[in-house]
Amino acid sequence: MKYYFFLLTVLLLTGCTLTENYPVQYGFSNEITTETKFDVADKMIKAEVPFADFSCDQKSFKATLSRKNQVLTMRLKGTETTERCSANFFTSISGLTAGNYQFRLVYEHGGKTDEVMSKDFSIP
Repeated sequence: MKYYFFLLTVLLLTGCTLTENYPVQYGFSNEITTETKFDVADKMIKAEVPFADFSCDQKSFKATLSRKNQVLTMRLKGTETTERCSANFFTSISGLTAGNYQFRLVYEHGGKTDEVMSKDFSIP
């Protein structure tokens, strides 16, 4: 009987996928800037990226965060417009544990994928 209980427990654990959750905040501002910023502070990263040629429907854009090994990839995807606008994207991601990481920001538009930022960083 103990053998069956152990086997059932192993099968249940094998079927589980362990994931990590990170509190993420992001948004857009119409602040005109040309400076890309990236800061690491207290198990958190903050990034700001200016776009000179971006969709004018910024409210439709969603950011999704995924992690593969030590690479955090944030993807921006939304409704593209014919008219183009300037926008400043900002994000903060917290809850990171100590280690060496890479952050990538990817803009998906018009069937293309552009990596607009790639930054290596460490959390002490």
